[in-house]
Amino acid sequence: MTGWGIQASGTARLGNFQLYGQYTYGKGIAQYLNDISNLNVDIVPVADESGRMQVLPMKGWYAGLQYNFSKRVFASATYSRSRLFTEDCYAHFYETQYKKGQYLVANVFWNISHNLQVGAEYLHGWRENFNDVNREANRINLSAQYNF
Repeated sequence: MTGWGIQASGTARLGNFQLYGQYTYGKGIAQYLNDISNLNVDIVPVADESGRMQVLPMKGWYAGLQYNFSKRVFASATYSRSRLFTEDCYAHFYETQYKKGQYLVANVFWNISHNLQVGAEYLHGWRENFNDVNREANRINLSAQYNF
């Protein structure tokens, strides 16, 4: 059993705008995908065969846009999706496990000084399990970073 993955990413600057994105696909690469990274699905049991393991296919991508108001203030928005695929009846035996998710995030950062940055962010996320149960979450984050 071997895990593998491919990744492509890019960025482009258009005046005060910066476009960015990434696509990742493979087997056994959950630790590289944001929504899937903490689910321990890099290697999973084959549900109906005791002692046998498998690596599941998965993919994730995001695309975003950043706008630089000045050298000290910027805002960005990103949309992301991730998906865990099933093999060997995994979804049948683990139907409450994560199947796919997506999120939309918008934030603004201000570099007050060379050493101090503050930011605010809103994130809305959606998740669907293999049994088609859906969940949503909203989150507001505030941050401050001081570099010595």
